[in-house]
Amino acid sequence: MPNLETERLVLIDFLPEYATAAAKEIQLLERIFPYNVSKQWPNKDFAEILSYIAASLEKNPEKAKWSGLIIHKGDNTLIGELGCKGGPNEEGTVDIGYGVVPDYRGKGYTTEIVTALVSWLFTLPEVKMVTADCLHNNVGSQKVLEKAGFEKYKKDEELIYWRVAR
Repeated sequence: MPNLETERLVLIDFLPEYATAAAKEIQLLERIFPYNVSKQWPNKDFAEILSYIAASLEKNPEKAKWSGLIIHKGDNTLIGELGCKGGPNEEGTVDIGYGVVPDYRGKGYTTEIVTALVSWLFTLPEVKMVTADCLHNNVGSQKVLEKAGFEKYKKDEELIYWRVAR
């Protein structure tokens, strides 16, 4: 994905070398990364999949275009991640996921960057719909998706499923 820039944020590619360093030790990432790294990054859930992401990006570096790191422009700090769970499927649907560290939540950053990503995705002719999901108790994420124009379309015992169409 191109580096997406909003008023307060930049979304940069999660390059294979960044993923590999972060999966091994955050201090390794800090040595090669051109930005500060929040002491709260990565969150627990993202930390659990960092090794998988690193292996996937090492094997297929072109997949980096679907994964991004959120940089706060004001303090030049990595504050989260945002990306697509792969490219669009045959129907033109892309599923997204994101996370922002606690100190930067509740300030509109996530909505700002999710909206920018969705806008960019809809410039791609093959993308017809963007989906996301969140836990029932994740009120913050629900608010982000609502403000970014998503609608609820399904629920199960664990998750609420959201979508926005072109």
